[in-house]
Amino acid sequence: ACNQERSKTLHDPVESCQFLLKEAHQIEIQDSKSVRKALAGGPPSGLDHLAQLRDRMATVDPWDVATLEQAVALYAQEFADGKLGKVAQPLRVAVTGTTISPPIYDTLAMLGRQETLARIEQCLSRVGSSSTVDGMNHG
Repeated sequence: ACNQERSKTLHDPVESCQFLLKEAHQIEIQDSKSVRKALAGGPPSGLDHLAQLRDRMATVDPWDVATLEQAVALYAQEFADGKLGKVAQPLRVAVTGTTISPPIYDTLAMLGRQETLARIEQCLSRVGSSSTVDGMNHG
């Protein structure tokens, strides 16, 4: 069950896993301090990491938890001083709209390659072109 181990009530897993039932264009990026921090920061920013990850993840094979974990960890080693959070949090925001989700690799595996890439692209085009990013980069 999605996020069952983190749930305190029966409503919690339903609420925290709504993103699984939506399509990329329906994902709304929350405007919160934690989301802004995940997408800004840097350099490189979380959005910069997402753009690079999008290209890398397009070639991940097979699309499963272990391979995804290895690919993201390798990317973090190369481009984020080994700080997985600087990579995983922007990824989590892109695919779920928030910084809270089931384990990120399980989430990516459940969504599948096509939906994951579509959500990353959607986040980059929506947030990357909005004035919100300017505020995030200066905060």
